[in-house]
Amino acid sequence: EGGAEGEAEEAVEDTAIVLDLPFEARIGEIEVSGGQAVLEDRTLEAIHRASFRDFAFKGKEISTTGDRNATLSMSGNFDGGGAFNLNGELNPLDFKGSSALELSLNGFDLSATGPYWKKYLGRALDKGMLNVTASFNIEESQLDGATDVMVDQLKLGEKVQSDDSLGLPVGLAVAILQDRNGVIELPPLKLTGDLSDPSTSGIGGIVMKALGNIIVKIATSPFAMFGGGAGGDEDMNQAIFGGGAYELDAGLQSRLDRIAEILEDRPGLKVDLSSLVAQETETNVFKRILIANTNEEAPAEGVPIESAPTDPLALLQSFDQSKYEEAAKRSYRDIIALAGELIEEETEEGGNLLGNIATALKTVVGIEDDSDLPSLSEIEEKLFSESDLEVDLSWLNRVADEREKNVKDYLIQTKGIDPSRVFISGENQLDPSVSSSSVQFTLTD
Repeated sequence: EGGAEGEAEEAVEDTAIVLDLPFEARIGEIEVSGGQAVLEDRTLEAIHRASFRDFAFKGKEISTTGDRNATLSMSGNFDGGGAFNLNGELNPLDFKGSSALELSLNGFDLSATGPYWKKYLGRALDKGMLNVTASFNIEESQLDGATDVMVDQLKLGEKVQSDDSLGLPVGLAVAILQDRNGVIELPPLKLTGDLSDPSTSGIGGIVMKALGNIIVKIATSPFAMFGGGAGGDEDMNQAIFGGGAYELDAGLQSRLDRIAEILEDRPGLKVDLSSLVAQETETNVFKRILIANTNEEAPAEGVPIESAPTDPLALLQSFDQSKYEEAAKRSYRDIIALAGELIEEETEEGGNLLGNIATALKTVVGIEDDSDLPSLSEIEEKLFSESDLEVDLSWLNRVADEREKNVKDYLIQTKGIDPSRVFISGENQLDPSVSSSSVQFTLTD
């Protein structure tokens, strides 16, 4: 018995050695038709399965040695809807080593991809249909691919919590990309990544990250999607007003016409209006008005100012440039004369230097020729520094509010935009560092 057991153990050991030896198998050509298949993605917490029917497959030069790529073609229909075609070549033992594939997917029901939306985008997906053409080239786990994507009738569901969520404004992106017919045509997606890196979560993860990059660009500069470059002349995120202006001129109306077109083409979008006020520019406008209202008969004590009307819009409407220039010169002469009198009080008779300066300053008041005066901008610099010229900041806010009202009325009453899609949002921002006031446009979903 002992001898028999020893022989049996030796036979098992010999068999194991034989099975470990490499062997080669080659398939010249294989074809499957009318089949069914199930694909599983185990990278998700809940394994995702996709079922095929009418599955067809052709493969050539399939080898276990891994020394060459096999060519293949595959087609089928998803149970949920959608026709699938895949053609190309790959290493059957290690597709990450070397692959070149062309993919097309038409009429695919996106509800089957709901787990990916929840995981990467933090949103449930109610419905949508997907059409895709894509190419993938893989060498030593490095993916280089590109894809064109069209989505029809996409509707998002509720927000969900996901540790893997990219935290992207998906709702805003859909509202910006989806036209009035419910169609989204994405810019071409460039796909690159290391498939051996677990953090990429495979090709699906790379696709979702590429999609995320587009969403980030949209959120950062949404008007760029409509031909307006951020910060450039074609930037459409603001309507700029001249100092003290609040009515819509032809240029502003043209800008708002474009905003209205965007809202009409993107029914999921809304727009918030807010004001950025160039504080120094607007304050100087009202200082000019105060100077223009100077009482000519008042004694020269700095820059005497009449009581001004409380309505800043009425002040702006009554402003007269020629009246202002004359009043500015008169006020400037008053200031110079006062300076001369102050110096004279501090000097003794005898024609010393200070006395001569005082005489010269007082003489300016009596000269009617403007050649004795500095430029208007220099006069303004002097006058604007006077403490008597205090402008109520509520005037600046009143003008900003009127700008917002006129913009909103134009979009709703003139262009016919639904009132529920145009909002005045937040308090006016007074900023002394900017030179021009504007009404800012913020797109929301």
